[in-house]
Amino acid sequence: MKPVLFVLCDAATESAGKLNILGIFDTFLAKEVPFIHPMFCIAVRIAATVEDIGEHKIELIIRDETKTDIIHPLESSFRVTENQYRQTGTGNLIASLRDMKFEKFGTYTLSILLDGKELDSLPFHVIKLEP
Repeated sequence: MKPVLFVLCDAATESAGKLNILGIFDTFLAKEVPFIHPMFCIAVRIAATVEDIGEHKIELIIRDETKTDIIHPLESSFRVTENQYRQTGTGNLIASLRDMKFEKFGTYTLSILLDGKELDSLPFHVIKLEP
């Protein structure tokens, strides 16, 4: 199993298996810290094969530069089922985060774990907005 899309965005929805994404970004601009961002989404599209059939646990973790978790891991479980018409498939995961607090400027890391093993990580930044 592997992520084929893994982004931070302003909004994301799913409709009939389609993943709709608005405003992909990797930087938050803040006048000062602590900084609270009112709402953003994490959008993930995962590809699976017949080897992945079964139950799985997925986690999203956000860490600061010291590798400290800044939120409790976002956890979900899902099942990959056999499909008689194709050997591969995709699934979408959307997590909406509200009032996310960042205590300091710097680089953060968003990691996606599958069954306890890191599949991918995505760096993003909180930088000072200069006047």
